[in-house]
Amino acid sequence: MATTNMPVVILRSIYCGIASVVVAMGLVIFAAVAFGTYWAVKNAPPTSQGGEVGWDLVTLAHNTPTIGMLLPLLAFPIGFYLGFRYFSRSAAPK
Repeated sequence: MATTNMPVVILRSIYCGIASVVVAMGLVIFAAVAFGTYWAVKNAPPTSQGGEVGWDLVTLAHNTPTIGMLLPLLAFPIGFYLGFRYFSRSAAPK
């Protein structure tokens, strides 16, 4: 019967959790940029001749969607659990 080195398994599982947060946040940022661009193009008011439009980036940065804050809280435990299951498996065939 093979034994597992539990501190290494937990450390690798933590790394898997952190990696899942990074990937999830990358997907959220990509989706937010894609949706924001689509929404801004569709809802931009027409400008008069010679006029310019400015964007208030501070306001856009402060309006953080709730899903963007909740996703890391969900992604880390899922990644940790999947990493723990994978790395704590016994090397012996079942």
